[in-house]
Amino acid sequence: MKAHIRTIVTLCALIVFSFLSQESFSQSSNRDKALNGSVSEQFEVVLDKSSTYKEKGKRYKVVNREMFRDLRDNVLDSITYYKGELQAKEVNTEVLTIKLKLKKKRLHN
Repeated sequence: MKAHIRTIVTLCALIVFSFLSQESFSQSSNRDKALNGSVSEQFEVVLDKSSTYKEKGKRYKVVNREMFRDLRDNVLDSITYYKGELQAKEVNTEVLTIKLKLKKKRLHN
């Protein structure tokens, strides 16, 4: 049974390491270094650097495609990262549940 727990713990560690590595690589490969803050700050940067024009009384923003792609990629990276964090926490919860069941079983024997 200890081998199963070690396998689960190792799997959990690999999952966390994998997602942390992916996040680090993706964030460092951005073309526009202005998009380094939080997602909210990145949206503000894109809006601030966008051109504004009026047509028929309405205001519009023209967003640079490269900045938009960088922002999209950063948001998708963040979603992937947090999905990985959630999966790692779920695996950790399962490991702790198994450990708890084993300890309860030992106490009753």
